[in-house]
Amino acid sequence: MTEPTETIDPVAQAAADLLSFTKQSANKELILHLNGLTTNHLAAYPQAEVQSWDLQKSEAEAVMSAGERATLDLAPFLAAVCAYHLGEATDAERLTQLKQKAAIVQQNATAWALIAQFVNGVRARTQDAIEAASEPTEVNAALIDAKAAAAAFMASLNGE
Repeated sequence: MTEPTETIDPVAQAAADLLSFTKQSANKELILHLNGLTTNHLAAYPQAEVQSWDLQKSEAEAVMSAGERATLDLAPFLAAVCAYHLGEATDAERLTQLKQKAAIVQQNATAWALIAQFVNGVRARTQDAIEAASEPTEVNAALIDAKAAAAAFMASLNGE
């Protein structure tokens, strides 16, 4: 005697397969789109410079926190960047340059943090919506919403 086999509805299976494929594709497209936002900013800098951003941020925070008590020793990396950028200087001139550079680094770090916060949040929100979707149209709507949010966010950064 053979055991009864479960009958699979081919239409339901095709719909489930389409939804699964649509979700996978949307997640990949979302990541590519969000990577595109950050790539535009990163493309303006050499890779070695980007890799130094954490160090720059740390040194800039030390300089800015020290205020009038700041010294060149607090930020040897940034002091060297100033030297390569601006050439010879007295210690007093270099300290002024260092403070200016630290302020710029802090502004850039804040801007990058805003981008990272947005990308992280919109990715998570969109992936939640994609996962919760029960129809391909809902998946596509979540992706469209994410792209619209990204466009609005980038426009706000650019003062538009």
